[in-house]
Amino acid sequence: MPSIVPFVPAGVEFDPETLAIAGAAFDKARAALSGNKQPAVAEDALARQIITLAHGGERDSDRLCERTLSLFGMKLPRTAA
Repeated sequence: MPSIVPFVPAGVEFDPETLAIAGAAFDKARAALSGNKQPAVAEDALARQIITLAHGGERDSDRLCERTLSLFGMKLPRTAA
């Protein structure tokens, strides 16, 4: 079960694929913030934003993560190809 599930509010439903995409974005965003000693409330803010964007139709986990991190003034770290 994706780690974002506990944050999905009642009345908001996602198909399994969208839930997996949102969960992946949430995990990436949490990992990006982990080295910055963010308060626990940051996880809630990350989840709420990702859920809002996914509910609005975004289905790319990198874009979900990048758009969410931008609210924290951060960018998604790029891995070497």
